[in-house]
This record gives sequence, C-alpha cells and structure tokens, in this order.
Amino acid sequence: MSKKENVSVQGTEIAIVSFRRDDYISLTDMAKHKNAEIPGIVISHWMSTNFSINYMGLWEQMNNSDFNITGFREVKMMSTEPGFALSPNADTTRFAAKRASYTAQQHGNYTD
Repeated sequence: MSKKENVSVQGTEIAIVSFRRDDYISLTDMAKHKNAEIPGIVISHWMSTNFSINYMGLWEQMNNSDFNITGFREVKMMSTEPGFALSPNADTTRFAAKRASYTAQQHGNYTD
C-alpha cells in the first residue's frame, strides 16, 4: 500500500509517494511548474540532457543486474544527434532500465 502526501514548493503542489520503503517525487508535478499544458515534454527534455543520461547509466550499472550496457551505449550515442529526446516509456526499454525513478501516475494512483 502506498502513502501519498503533498508539499508546496513556490506555490506548486508536488506529490510525494511512499511505496515499499521508497519515496517517489512526482516529476510531472514539478514539470507543471514549468509548463502546465505539456509537462511530459519538460520531463523528456530533462531526461535528454547529457547529465541525466550519464546519471541513469551509472545508477543502472550499480543497481540493475539486467542492465544492457550495449543498448545504453546506443542510446548515449544517439543523444548527440540533433532533435534527440529520451522518454521514460520508450527508449529506456532498450537498455533494460529498472526505471527506479519513473513511476506512472493515473488519476492520482501510483503504480509499481
């Protein structure tokens, strides 16, 4: 069972969910502060930065025994191309990401 609470940051309500001894912060809620109409695009841009891609690769190497380093290298190489965008649902499946920080939110319910 998950526990949900909200915090207010600069006038924006952001959900924090506790699930199985882990806490998750809603990137969607944070992105809505930047662009309330299309927060998914904001998240995609955040995920597509070189810093984010390197962090995800390091985290997966340390925490995921099924991590596909070859698939990750392909994504990392593609990230240098103009117009590249990484999404949590599509491209991360190429390198068998556990997606520790990517939880789905639908109608206020968080899923594992």
